[in-house]
Amino acid sequence: MIRSFLRTALRHLFKNRLYAGLNILGLSVGLACFAIIGMWAQRHFSFDRMHMKGRRIYQVNTTVFNEVVSLKQAITPAPLAHALVNDLPEIENTVRIDPSGSVVQAGTQQYVEEGIIATDPSFFQFFDFKLLKGNSAVALSEPYSVVISEHVAKKYFGDSDPINQSLRIFQYDPQGNGADYKVTGIIENCPSNSHFTYSMLVSFKTIEVAEPESLTQEGWRNNEYYTYVMLKPLTPVHSLESKLPSFFEKYVGKEADGQKSNYFLTPLAEIHFSSDVKYPIQAGVSKAYIITLSAIGMIVLVLACFNYVSLATAYSLDQFTEVGIRKTLGASRRQVALQYLTESWLIAIIAMVASIGLIELAKPAFESIFGMELVGLYDPITLLTLFGVASLAGVLSGIYPSLMLSSFKTIEIVKGQFGKGTSGTRLRKSLVVVQYTTTIVLITGIITMTRQLNYIRNKDLGFRQDDLLLLATNGSPEVMPGYQGFANEVLSSPGMVGVARSNSGIGGGGLDRSLASIETAEGAHAEVNIFTLGIDHQYISTYEMGLVAGRSFIPGNASDSTRGYVINEAAVRAYGYRDASDALGKFFSLQGRDGEIIGVVKDFHFATMRERIEPVAMFLLNGYFSRITVRMNDDIAGNTLLLTNLWKKHFPGSVVDFSFLEDRLQGAYRTEDRFSKTFLVFSIVSVIIASLGLFALVSYHVERRVKEIGIRKILGGTVAGISAMLSKEFFFMVLSACILAIPIGWYFMDVWLQNFAYHISIDAGIFVWAALVNVVIATATVGLKTFWSATRNPVDSLRRE
Repeated sequence: MIRSFLRTALRHLFKNRLYAGLNILGLSVGLACFAIIGMWAQRHFSFDRMHMKGRRIYQVNTTVFNEVVSLKQAITPAPLAHALVNDLPEIENTVRIDPSGSVVQAGTQQYVEEGIIATDPSFFQFFDFKLLKGNSAVALSEPYSVVISEHVAKKYFGDSDPINQSLRIFQYDPQGNGADYKVTGIIENCPSNSHFTYSMLVSFKTIEVAEPESLTQEGWRNNEYYTYVMLKPLTPVHSLESKLPSFFEKYVGKEADGQKSNYFLTPLAEIHFSSDVKYPIQAGVSKAYIITLSAIGMIVLVLACFNYVSLATAYSLDQFTEVGIRKTLGASRRQVALQYLTESWLIAIIAMVASIGLIELAKPAFESIFGMELVGLYDPITLLTLFGVASLAGVLSGIYPSLMLSSFKTIEIVKGQFGKGTSGTRLRKSLVVVQYTTTIVLITGIITMTRQLNYIRNKDLGFRQDDLLLLATNGSPEVMPGYQGFANEVLSSPGMVGVARSNSGIGGGGLDRSLASIETAEGAHAEVNIFTLGIDHQYISTYEMGLVAGRSFIPGNASDSTRGYVINEAAVRAYGYRDASDALGKFFSLQGRDGEIIGVVKDFHFATMRERIEPVAMFLLNGYFSRITVRMNDDIAGNTLLLTNLWKKHFPGSVVDFSFLEDRLQGAYRTEDRFSKTFLVFSIVSVIIASLGLFALVSYHVERRVKEIGIRKILGGTVAGISAMLSKEFFFMVLSACILAIPIGWYFMDVWLQNFAYHISIDAGIFVWAALVNVVIATATVGLKTFWSATRNPVDSLRRE
C-alpha cells in the first residue's frame, strides 16, 4: 500500500509541477533557515563544554555598585587566587589568566602576536587542552617559560623541535628590550568555541618576578586579571557565595576605590553568555539574542508550513474529481487521508534534500554575517534532526488538507457542492494575516536597527573620528626616546595634520578607572572613582575636542605637567557644578598628584553608546605612552604608506602595528551589525514566504469565482473593475496585519533600544514604511494573479464550469 501511495504521490506532484515547486521552495527555504539558525545556536551553546571538570569551574567576577548603578566586571586582582584557596575550604584549586598581545621576535623577524596568556601551572588541571609536547606539571612552573601552540611552533620554528629553544617576547621585561622565554611545551591549537583563545601560554611567575607589587596589599586594588576557581565535588555554589562578602571585606575593605564591591561566581559554561559583564576576555553574546534568532528561524519554518496548508487547499479543487472516483471505487476516508498525508510527507522530504543544497550555498554568507564557522551539517544527529523536523512539518502541514479532502461525500463532489463552508476560508485568511503580521514586525525591526546604527555612525562623538590612524608602541624601547624626531618628521609631511600620544585609546572603551579626590561645588573634598586618560599637549587639538571652559595644556608650562587636569562636562555635572567655568581652579588629586582643574572639554564618547558618558579626567603623560595618534588628510593610502616608511626609518627594530579609529569604533557594534544583517535576511525570506501564501489564497479565491468572472466579462465588466473586485478583501487582510504588527513591533524594538544609553525614538514613520513595503509586495502578488484571471477568455472559464 505504501508503495502505491508513493507512486501515486509522485505522479500527482509531476502533474502539478507549479503546486509542487511552490511547496518545495517554501518548505526548503524554511528548513534551511531553521537548520542554519540551529547550527549557529548549537555552536554558541557548545562554548567551553569540552572540559571534563567544567561543571565545577567558575569565573570570579566583581560587582561594583552605588546608589545609582551596579557594574559587573570580569577582572580581579592578582592576589585573589591564593587567598581564595587558602581561606575557603570549598575551593579545590584556582588559576589566573592575563591575556594580552605583544611583539614576538625569532631571529631578526618580529611579529605582533595576539592571544598571549600568562597563567598558572594549574591551567592544565582546569582545562582539557591537549599538551602535545612537554610536561604539564612543570611547563609553566618557572618564570620566563612559554608553551606555544602548534600554529606558533610552525610559524617560528618550521619543522625543527622548538622545545628548550627561545623566543624574545617584549612583555614583562623591566628594561623594555624584550626577554628571552624558554619554550617548554607545545599545546594544540585553541578551538574556536572557547571563551578565550591562546597562541602562547606564559608562566604567571613571570608577572610576579617583573611586577612583585602585584602580590602585595596594593595589588588588591589593581583589577587586571581573570581568576577561576574549581569547587570540590558536590559543593553547593550558593554556600560559597554567601562567604564572599566577608572575604571581600577582609582583604579589600567594605569599599574599593570609593565604591561598594563584592565578588560573585559565573559558571564556566555561562561565561560566553555574560554579555552584561564589562571587560571580558572576549565579547560574549546575550542569550536573548540567541533565543530571538532561534525563534525567528522557527517562525520562518512555521510560516512555510502555513504556506503548505494554504497552497494545498488552494490547489485541492483539481483533486476533488480524483477523490470522488476513489471513493466510488471503494476507498475509505482513512485511505484517502493517508494518500494525501503521504504526498505531504514526500514534499517535505524532497524539500529537506533541497534545503541541504540551499544551506551549502548560503553557508559562506551566513558564516560571514555570524562571524563563526557553521559545522555539523552532515553529523548523523543533525541529519536525523532535520529529517525528523521535515517529516513532522510535512505531516502536520498535510493534516488539514488531507482531512478536508477526505471528508467530502461522493454525492457532494458529483453535485459540485464541495468547498461551500467558510471555516476553511477563515483559516487560510488567518494564516495569511499571521504571515504578514510577522513580516511587518521583522521589517519594522530592520528599519529600527538600521536607523539606530546610522544614528551611531553619524552622532557627534565629541571629537572628529575620521582620518585618525592609531599606532601601537607595544612597549618598544625605541619609540619613547625617539618619538619627538618621528613626530617632527610626521608634521613636516604635507599629508599630516596632527600627531599626539596617549596611554590608552578612546572609542569602544579601554580607559582605566582610578580613585581621585575632587573639590565639589559645596567646597568639600570627595573621594570619587573616575576614568582617566594620560595625553600630551597635542592630543586635544589632534582629536579636535571642543573646549567649553578654561584652556588646554600649554607646551612649556611646567605647572601643567605636574598639577593640571582637564575634565569633561559629565564630571562637571557629577560633582555639582552648575556651569563648566565654576569648576576651573578647583582642587583635584589623582594617585597622589595634587593639582587643579584648568579646562573642561565637551563630553566625548570614550566607550560605546551602550553606556552613558561618565566623568573623565585627562592629565599630561610623564614618560610612558602606549599609542600614537596621527590625523591625516584624505589621501589615506598614500599617507599610510608614508607613515609606515617613517616608522621603519625611526624605529627599525620595532614592528609597525596600526589601525584606524573608525574601524575600531565600528567593531564595537559588530554584534548589532550582525543582528541587523540577520534580521534583513530573514525579513526577505519572510516576505517571500508570505507572498507565496497570499498567492495561494488568491489562487483559491479566484478558482472559486471562475464562473462569476466569466459572466461579469460577458456582461461588460472591465479588467480593472474585476481586478479591483478580486483584490479588495486581500488589502483588508494586509491592513489587519499592519494594525496587529504595530504594538508587537513597538514592544520588541523598544526592548532592543534599551540596550543603548543613546538611541533613536520609535516614531510612526517606521511602521508606515514597513506597512508600505508590505502593501507594495502584496499588491504585486495579488495583482499578478487577479490580472491574469481578469484577462482570461470568459468562454474558457464557462466551458470549464
